[in-house]
Amino acid sequence: MVLAGILLGYATTVALLGGVVLRRIQWVSRYPRLGVWSWLAAFLSVFVAMAMAGLLMVTADLAHLVATGTFGSSAHLAAVTAQTACMVVLIVAVVGSTAGAGAVAKSFRQMRRDSDQHLSRIRIASRFDPELGTLVVASDGLAAYSIAGSSPSIVLTEGVIATLSENELSAVVAHEVEHLRGRHAFKLAAASGLRRTFKFVPLFRTGHDQLVDLLEMVADDQAARTCGRRNVASAVLRIAEARSPQFAMSASSGNVGIRVRRLMQPEPRLGLIRAAFGVMVLSTVVAFPAVGLVSSAAAAGPNVTCATTAAHSH
Repeated sequence: MVLAGILLGYATTVALLGGVVLRRIQWVSRYPRLGVWSWLAAFLSVFVAMAMAGLLMVTADLAHLVATGTFGSSAHLAAVTAQTACMVVLIVAVVGSTAGAGAVAKSFRQMRRDSDQHLSRIRIASRFDPELGTLVVASDGLAAYSIAGSSPSIVLTEGVIATLSENELSAVVAHEVEHLRGRHAFKLAAASGLRRTFKFVPLFRTGHDQLVDLLEMVADDQAARTCGRRNVASAVLRIAEARSPQFAMSASSGNVGIRVRRLMQPEPRLGLIRAAFGVMVLSTVVAFPAVGLVSSAAAAGPNVTCATTAAHSH
């Protein structure tokens, strides 16, 4: 029962204060790829902790009460009350975890459906450019984005091609390729689904906006490795006013000012020690609830067995 309370307290603390902490940790924004996984780990840990707390109620304390409770005895009312409390916690945990999983699944389906519908319309009004590997729309407007539907694609307009230099255009394409390779649209769709479903939870409300910036920074860094940081920065500035569908990933998304200032500096090196530390922290955040359940179950198992044996002997 105590550990279940700790897990619920952990989930509540992360949900309410996790976003504040992550926004203040320097390496989250300094190393965006690690920052993305930090936010996703925080999201996951909330639901893992809730689910584990519910399971713990049933596998340990509730099992013990059922094994030792005797109907008609003075302890019966207390046992029933405790079991009722356990069931309430379990229901809350199950409903919360199920709602979270459902929100992510629904967001994935909607993103894929909208992407496929948009792409089917774009193909009618576009041509494929084999040199760029993108669809090109005959429009003077500025648009450059990637769509992660059933057939992942990059879409550019003639306006973008005419506006950017060859190096800048290569940088934009490399940026969008990284979005597709890293399945960034799915990560953002998951955050979007959680934000819509749990509007009252600060972690999910803040996390979505932070992920938008971090995922763009990840794509910036990858494009910069092949095209140069200044080319990426220049391209981002030139297409800052470009528009894209809500479900698409675009080099013009996020906080352009922060991204450009960051690109004008050398890419910070994560290093083996920092990377190992980051992986350890992320693993601990996600694994803590599960480890707590396993440890408690291992400790409670003999006690429940002994209690059950004693109850049968009486």
